[in-house]
Amino acid sequence: MKKAILLILSAMAISYGLIQTAESKEDNPSRLKAKLRKPDVIDQKFIATNNWQYAMRSNGSFMYDPNDIDHDGNNAGGIFPRTENKTLIWAGGMYIATLKQGIPVCSEIEFMSEFQPGRITNSRTSWDSLLYEDPNGANQKVYYLDRDHIDNEWPDDAPRDIFGKPALIADAQTWMVFNDLDTSLSQKWPNGTPDDYPGLGLEVTLLSFIFSTPGFDNAVIYQVTIRNKTRVNYNDSYFGLWADPDIDSGTNDIVGTDTTRGLGFAYNVNNSDYPAAVGFDFLQGPVAHVNDISQKDVEKFKNQIFRLSYDPQYNIYRPKPLESGQITLSATMHASFISSSDPFANEHRYNLLKGLFAGGMPKSGTGDCDYYVYRGDPLALEASTDPNVEPYGGDHRTLLGTGPFTLPADSSQEVWFAVIGAKGQDRLDAVRQLFKTDDIVQSVFNQGLVTPQPPEMPQLSVSALDNRVVLTWQNNSEYSED
Repeated sequence: MKKAILLILSAMAISYGLIQTAESKEDNPSRLKAKLRKPDVIDQKFIATNNWQYAMRSNGSFMYDPNDIDHDGNNAGGIFPRTENKTLIWAGGMYIATLKQGIPVCSEIEFMSEFQPGRITNSRTSWDSLLYEDPNGANQKVYYLDRDHIDNEWPDDAPRDIFGKPALIADAQTWMVFNDLDTSLSQKWPNGTPDDYPGLGLEVTLLSFIFSTPGFDNAVIYQVTIRNKTRVNYNDSYFGLWADPDIDSGTNDIVGTDTTRGLGFAYNVNNSDYPAAVGFDFLQGPVAHVNDISQKDVEKFKNQIFRLSYDPQYNIYRPKPLESGQITLSATMHASFISSSDPFANEHRYNLLKGLFAGGMPKSGTGDCDYYVYRGDPLALEASTDPNVEPYGGDHRTLLGTGPFTLPADSSQEVWFAVIGAKGQDRLDAVRQLFKTDDIVQSVFNQGLVTPQPPEMPQLSVSALDNRVVLTWQNNSEYSED
């Protein structure tokens, strides 16, 4: 196993709005209000256990380094391969959107976060009666575990085994909790008062799992648990995985969708750049009832009738059957937008997650007019003339979404997703390697995140006799599971 390296380059990163870099990737009208908000005290850690080096921030942001904590001269927070210091992701975040009293509301993380660190301390009440922990408390941090480092401050409500020990499943893990009750963090445009943009009363925990097993070491696995702490059911809810992929250089990237794998991906438009690709995959989406989704999605996801559940007795995840009529969703849409056309309103984000154009018109065409953007196969012989393969590069944002589902009052939903890196001989070979790795990651996940392990070492005993030494070993390694 590669020794885990935790780069705690700044225990507490203090962010006063956005750090403006030479590239000014975050300079967008939708962030003007965010720049004027109160300072945040955010814990940030860099994790470098497998082939990724990536940032985790206590306000829910990931793979983003707004204060250049690693001192590499930019704000990118997703480096792959880390030994070559190549950027694959500038920033990562999420959308959680639903209807609140019939009005689209989205609590989101892009370059800025509408979440603050900490838990919501009460539940099953009205939104304006919810209370939250001090977001600047010493315990509002990114918690970290690896095979050589057990955090004695690992929270009680984070996963633990039957003996009360932190549930270390992977070679390294992180855990954090955050909520959307501070409406002064709203990023909406045009500017308004905090009351114009009410939050949803969500408490979110985010875990990341990092494995160094060959074949699985090009991925970071994330588990998101979304808790609705109010007394109101949120029907017609959606989850979106937002990212700003930059494949080495961010100006010549193109995007695609593999609808069979449920994979959104980005790669280079030509071979003038580093031959890499990055993919985003919902390994397990939220649970939905077949009566609440389209017949098309029922047919597509009808075999997804299990969900992973943690078994504290054996410290493993096991696939558990769902109740009759329930299935887990995968990606139901994938959209991209060039940096100058980011969505800037709740309604726009909600429409995108529904597979519509931001303005609400249905998507029914090809290419970027498809609710699975550019779903053509870039490895096919006819790819150069396929309208479903993007022909021109740019600085893209991507949004991989899933829904609709229900967030019941005082209950939760889980979403698992993977961020996968790949390197190839050229740009298309990088995509080919990405597809192969995604298949491995999904297969391992379906089995409960159990990666191949070497057999046990044989139990050896040594007996010193007259003029000889007798070595005796047991056959336990022949019967150990691997």
